[in-house]
Amino acid sequence: IYGGAGSDITLSNNGSVTFSGNGNTALLGGAIYGGDYSTITLSGNGSVTFSGNTASYGGAILAYGNLSIRNNDAVLFEKNTEIRNGSYRLRSIYAGGSGDVISLSAAEGKSIEFRDSIYIGSGSTVEYNADYTDSAGG
Repeated sequence: IYGGAGSDITLSNNGSVTFSGNGNTALLGGAIYGGDYSTITLSGNGSVTFSGNTASYGGAILAYGNLSIRNNDAVLFEKNTEIRNGSYRLRSIYAGGSGDVISLSAAEGKSIEFRDSIYIGSGSTVEYNADYTDSAGG
């Protein structure tokens, strides 16, 4: 019923990381499922790619807790799909909790690219470039 890796998840200081083609029958989170009050952290890795993952909620990631994607070389979300009631929607992340914190911050000179939509639940906070400082220190 749940997709890929579950509960509290930390992937840090690895080379390239790829999640591809996971969760064809998953209900929650095709590649990564973060249950209630969980923490998902992806940081300090080489390139991170989520491509072609599928679930009813959260084609690539379902987070009902905190989600932090920070300081990786590059991050790409593409062709991740939610399939519900016979309809398809390109959606990478479903963050459905209230009071959750979603932190998205690229390493200097790098990017986090979404080619699919994301859903952020009411009452959640989104922090963009939370750690970024330019070369002038500002």
